[in-house]
Amino acid sequence: MERTKTHLGAAWAKARLAGHIGDRKKALQGWSAVVRMRPETVDGYLERAKVLEADGDVVRAHEDWLMVYTLDPGNVAAVEHLAMWNFEREMWQDAAVMLGRVAKLKPGDSEVWARRSWAYSMVERWEDAVEDITTAIKLAPNTASHWFHRGCLLRRTDPRRACDDLSISILLDDGAENAMAWFYRGWCYAARGAEWVEVALRDFEEVIRLVPERPAAYINLAILHSHPSLQNHERALGYLDRAITLDPTDTRSYVLRAETYYAMHESELDEERGKRKDRKDGVKAKMGRKAGDVGTILVERAVRDYTRAIHLDPKNYMLYLYRGRVLLTRISSQRLATNDFETAFHLNAGFESQTPMQRGLILAFQRKWWELVQDFDLRDAARPTKDVDLLLLLSRAKQKLGDYQGSLTLLERAVQLRNEISIELERGRCLMKVNRINDADVALSKCLVKGPLLARAHFDRYTCRMAGGRKAEAFRDLAIALQLEPSFFDALLARAKLYLEQGVFWKGIEDCDEAVKVEPRSGSAYFLRGVLKFMSKQWQAAAFDFTKVIHLSPESPTMAILNRAVCYTRMKDTKKAIEDFSAALLNRDDAIAYRQRGLLYWKIGDAANAVLDLTAARDNFPEDGEMRGLLGLCFQRQGRLEEALQEFSAAVQLETLRPKAVLFCSRGNAFRARNTPGDREQAKRDYARALHVRPLDPLTYVCLGQLFQQEGSVDKARRMFTIAIGLDPNCSAAFEGRAAISFESKNYHAAFLDVGKALEVNPHSADLHNTNGILCQALGDLSSALKEFKVAIKKDPSYHLGYFNVGIVYLKQRFFDKALENFDKAVVLKPDDVKLYGNRGLTKLFLGDKEGANDDFRRVLQSIPTHNLSKAGIKMISRLEN
Repeated sequence: MERTKTHLGAAWAKARLAGHIGDRKKALQGWSAVVRMRPETVDGYLERAKVLEADGDVVRAHEDWLMVYTLDPGNVAAVEHLAMWNFEREMWQDAAVMLGRVAKLKPGDSEVWARRSWAYSMVERWEDAVEDITTAIKLAPNTASHWFHRGCLLRRTDPRRACDDLSISILLDDGAENAMAWFYRGWCYAARGAEWVEVALRDFEEVIRLVPERPAAYINLAILHSHPSLQNHERALGYLDRAITLDPTDTRSYVLRAETYYAMHESELDEERGKRKDRKDGVKAKMGRKAGDVGTILVERAVRDYTRAIHLDPKNYMLYLYRGRVLLTRISSQRLATNDFETAFHLNAGFESQTPMQRGLILAFQRKWWELVQDFDLRDAARPTKDVDLLLLLSRAKQKLGDYQGSLTLLERAVQLRNEISIELERGRCLMKVNRINDADVALSKCLVKGPLLARAHFDRYTCRMAGGRKAEAFRDLAIALQLEPSFFDALLARAKLYLEQGVFWKGIEDCDEAVKVEPRSGSAYFLRGVLKFMSKQWQAAAFDFTKVIHLSPESPTMAILNRAVCYTRMKDTKKAIEDFSAALLNRDDAIAYRQRGLLYWKIGDAANAVLDLTAARDNFPEDGEMRGLLGLCFQRQGRLEEALQEFSAAVQLETLRPKAVLFCSRGNAFRARNTPGDREQAKRDYARALHVRPLDPLTYVCLGQLFQQEGSVDKARRMFTIAIGLDPNCSAAFEGRAAISFESKNYHAAFLDVGKALEVNPHSADLHNTNGILCQALGDLSSALKEFKVAIKKDPSYHLGYFNVGIVYLKQRFFDKALENFDKAVVLKPDDVKLYGNRGLTKLFLGDKEGANDDFRRVLQSIPTHNLSKAGIKMISRLEN
């Protein structure tokens, strides 16, 4: 190196040696020389990057990693470095791209998928994020952080699934490091409604136990304790005090504590108002002063906390509005409240420059109903408005928020200012919402006195009278509304619903046709028309309408999908029906959908999926004997005989007399299949019960014949099969059973006749063709046997016994290659049938594959230690090797 400074090998060796002894400086010099002499080499940049990283020079190391990636885009270390570089610096889009490349190079690394999911979530690609974290979970199902991440992603869109994922994360790691799983699960429970508040409380309390210094947990506990279902304000204050102690700069804690004080103030006033109704004047005054003192203290505390929040965030105009609202409760502080409102409007100049009506219209257009009501309440408290249009706008806003009583109060104010038909009409509708039916009828009747040609008023009175049970008068109002306005959309749909109830489906369809012409993008019109067409047995037309509903209302298509699935079921389009039931179940759990899909799975022979669906539906249909019986058949198909017997017994108790025959027969089959001591006698009793209910049922005689055949009572079995044939000459199962008895008795001619009859009835049965081939084989006619076995395979390409028997014939004819090919196909189709391996081992032995033959023979002996063919084959292999 000293003599020739351009010697690449020497520079390489020097760099390696320096790295080995830990001299990073010389190693860096050596790798720099390698890069200088051969700039196209990847290893030079790669090793120099590692040395620079060890020295802490991450910027220069990153440049070298970029060169490695440029020269070799498939270099795993470079791609991983660039991915983590972007990820750690929150360059999420670039990180997602590079992590995708890492995932292609290392598809089994769950952390890569989890990081890319995180990157996708940061750029709001939620579906991709959920897909990636799901892949990570499949690769590493015992990693708590993966379940936690998916739970966080789903917490807003699907709180129920989010709770499930977070619960699994907690099961995997319930320590302090995973405390946020408890936190977000509590958040999800709280989002699911008032009935989950208690459960949410326990989760947040667990967060505090694990991590006592987390202010957000105390804040959420305070919010839950202030919930209308609990209203434990004192405890909420305690949690908020703790949150403020932990983080004195968080404005949320101060605002919430102020809101809590104000809520306590309002509760004190409400309680005092209730007490005053039953007290005397002297006592009233005394109690009033006491309550006033307490209320003043609470208001002062609320104002003080809002003031602290304003000091922390002086540009937040909403804080001034909140404080001004509280100050309005005190007469002496109204000037201060006005100053706060003026300050808020000054901070939000665009908000200030508009008139109240302009602001209200803008907020209504943006659907910000709560802000609209809050703004009005603040102004109305300071100066009651006399703008009727604004009162009407606020009335509609309160209705949107579900405050119909408040809306009614505003409408009554509007009526006093301007007595118009439209206001009285709105008041009538609002009275219906608060269930004051008689008052609503009076209000709407007043409207019709002033405007008898108002179709909307007639329709609203129809709705009112229907709710009050006055159907004859209601029908007259509906008819008048449609006479006055034939294209009245709501009235057309209402009459169509009446026709649906009365069973006059074609008239209902005509009304829906008219409604669709009026509003061609209305999902409700298409949905109702679909229901009417379904009731008229127009399955295809109904499916078209439900499809239209799905396209028009993609945010809530579940009912339309379910109804379309039922249409496909009636059209016998099983595949599309299953797809629709599955799509509906993705949106929500529905017992009826599980039941119907289970029935469809059974029809196509998918017993495993049928069991899952029918089990899910069972608890919702405990009295459905037919479904319980079908579930028993599914269990029996899977070999789960104990569960099958339980379902059959439950179904027998539920069903009426005639269906019981089938259930008794099915339970008898389950007892016969279990074949434990006493089961055969129990099976006979069930078959006897079935024949008692339906004495001419050929299938019961077939089952009884199979039981006698299993017991070795050949004559009794033949007699049962003969009776079944006499009852039903097209009963192929009876012919097949009698043929099996004749075959065992070496009466091949009789067996041929019975199998031939069975094939006349069921010419496409692979099993019958296989049986015919076995009969030909027993008579030594290998050519005919081979032909029958091939017909069986043609009828059912997945029929493994067909391939097996073809292999046997070829083995006898010493066509070993063809025999081995068919045995291999049989093993692929039925890998758990160990008897297949013995004949394949013998074939391999004839072909000289001693190792393969030995493996097959030993596999047979593991399951059947007494298998003579395999023992002989192994001995023969040993002699050949010696």
